[in-house]
Amino acid sequence: MTIKDLLISAMKNILQHKTRTILTIIAILIGTFTISLTIGINVGVNKYLDDQLGNIGGENNLTIARKTDNGLNIDNSEPVEYKDGTSQAATLTEKDINKIKKVTNIIEVTPIQTPIIEYAKSGDGKKYLLPVSTAINGISNTMQAGNMVDMSAKENQIIIAPEYVKTLGLKSNKKAVGKKIKLAITSQVDESEKIIEAKVVGVLTKSLIQGGQSRINKQLADQILAINNKGVPAKIKNSYQFLTVEVKPSTDAQTMKIVKKDLDKLGFMSQTVEDSVGIIYTVINAVTGVLTLFGMLSLFAACFGIINTLYMSVQERTREIGLMKALGMSKRKIFILFSFEAILIGFLGSLLGIVSAQLLGSGINSIASSGFLEELSGLKLVDISLMTASIISLSIMLVAFIAGTFPAKKAAKLDPIIALRHE
Repeated sequence: MTIKDLLISAMKNILQHKTRTILTIIAILIGTFTISLTIGINVGVNKYLDDQLGNIGGENNLTIARKTDNGLNIDNSEPVEYKDGTSQAATLTEKDINKIKKVTNIIEVTPIQTPIIEYAKSGDGKKYLLPVSTAINGISNTMQAGNMVDMSAKENQIIIAPEYVKTLGLKSNKKAVGKKIKLAITSQVDESEKIIEAKVVGVLTKSLIQGGQSRINKQLADQILAINNKGVPAKIKNSYQFLTVEVKPSTDAQTMKIVKKDLDKLGFMSQTVEDSVGIIYTVINAVTGVLTLFGMLSLFAACFGIINTLYMSVQERTREIGLMKALGMSKRKIFILFSFEAILIGFLGSLLGIVSAQLLGSGINSIASSGFLEELSGLKLVDISLMTASIISLSIMLVAFIAGTFPAKKAAKLDPIIALRHE
């Protein structure tokens, strides 16, 4: 018999006992469905995060904070002896900036200060809280309309989060660009209030990473901070919680590690944009990993179904196997025949499981994109590519083949004379 004949014969054999075969296929389908759907979610969300990081950039930017002591050693809970530079405060000073500037491959150090806007005023006079942060050179944001702020511009510029377009009476994303909004800024010391204007140069795209904050240029940030810090002592005014550092553009991953290590020796913690969202990757991978494990457990149970199905098939077809051997069919071809039966069961179960996951995934994507994830542009919650589906299917067929080797070996080893006498 040729391979083609063996394959056709295997298909006919698994269809002879439809109920038993269907139950085994359903068990594989459930496991495949769970694995496909969870891997699809993992790929979809991670791909979205990768795209967001790619759009943001900042591969050569580090955010720096001071390493702090809480007063106790973690190992033995004994008090920490005070030394010069030991502090529980997380502030950074001009002295720290000068230290960091001397680190090899660092070309610019910029303090990160938090400008505080008391409220933004809409056209009808209503007041709204407006969280902002200063844009950073080398780090961009995905936009629905307009452009990034110009950090060297001498006018006050802001790119607003999409939630504020209609709230502030700006009608639409495109019409918002070029309009001016009024911002109320308050002194932290005497609580005096001043109204300033800022030009809207763009509207952000809502994303998991950007956090819903609006972005402002250096000119506007300096003006807000000057009002916020009016009357604040110079020592407090010139201390910072975070710094942003720009490393040479040609810096590779290994050199970046060396820069981080050098900063660590100086007593500073540092991380890239990718490092800061690493926890999101970890959580997503952990959750989908657990769900995938459930799918694998289901497949493990299905393996026993394959073994049981084929063992029963061998038992029922013992005389047939003896006859095939008596007619000259080799042990190898007997083994291949039963292995094909296992592989076909695995193929059918995986195919149906993947198709089911794909159909449900398409439904979820459709509902999500027009519903609860409408504003997360570009997010495909379930992404099952042809490559992913092929790998899953081939893996399950391999598992089915391994499970089928036990009954296949038994069939191949049957003595033809004893098999022909079997009742």
